[in-house]
Amino acid sequence: NRRKLEVFLNSKECSHFWKKENGEQYRKLYYSQFSFGQSNPTYHLCRYNSNFNDKNNHTHFSNFLSQNSFVLRKKPLGRLIATAHDVLRESHIMKSMFAQNIPVPEQLISCSDENICGTPFYIMRFVPGVVLLDSSLKQQTPNERRIIYMNLFKVLAKIHNAKWIPRTRPNIQKSTNIPQPSEYIGRQLMRWGGSFTQSKNKKFQSVEDLLEKLSSHKLLQETPAEEFCGVVHGDFRLNNCIYDNNNFNIAAVVDWELSTSGDCMIDVISALLEHYLSFDGNELPWRNESYGIPSPRELLEIYLKERQI
Repeated sequence: NRRKLEVFLNSKECSHFWKKENGEQYRKLYYSQFSFGQSNPTYHLCRYNSNFNDKNNHTHFSNFLSQNSFVLRKKPLGRLIATAHDVLRESHIMKSMFAQNIPVPEQLISCSDENICGTPFYIMRFVPGVVLLDSSLKQQTPNERRIIYMNLFKVLAKIHNAKWIPRTRPNIQKSTNIPQPSEYIGRQLMRWGGSFTQSKNKKFQSVEDLLEKLSSHKLLQETPAEEFCGVVHGDFRLNNCIYDNNNFNIAAVVDWELSTSGDCMIDVISALLEHYLSFDGNELPWRNESYGIPSPRELLEIYLKERQI
């Protein structure tokens, strides 16, 4: 409901959203839905006023958009699995990462009132850049491919060097709100196995056999080494990063819904997965040195060096 959203954003508590550095006020709102981020509906917002009429000046208009664009991300409507799609938790995690100089979008507004957008939502600053959907980077040069993957693992190391800051919630002691890294794999198995059980509408014997086999795996009893216990993004990969168009530095890491405290090597494995099996069923051409994508060994060395391990 755009009208309810505009009324909320015009309330006193959100006055900072409309005010520009020079004191100018914006009173109008344009929005459109992104094609990605469908698990949690995600929208592009742009604030403006009727005085802006310079759309024919491409440079001026581009600068205006970058300064006045935001992203709204909300919990989906409908019947959902308990604890799933907790967008306010995601916003809290990014806020804590932003405070530790991790490249994430700046968080501006977090709202639990379901009367405004139908479900809880948050608003963050829009980060301009490019999302690289093709992990083989066919459109880039060998040197650019190398830089892109090196930066991916440098930022991953920076995330794993950050501190997990738990979200305080009513009637829950802070100390009990900290996930234990040693229980990470067990928690994942319980969460995803439980989600499968709640959402299935017919029997999948092969999945149930797999869950039973995994539940007795020795990894559930193993504790990660201390240096590998920390913040886990949970879905760290190339297309969950926004790259700067000019130098291929990572401008922002997004999609923190699955983040928790756990075994950091899970993120490392996730980031290396497409070296061996990409979404199109083929491994990346990293074995061809002239192509430019660093090998898994080289990326691991970069990661460990950045973490000073």
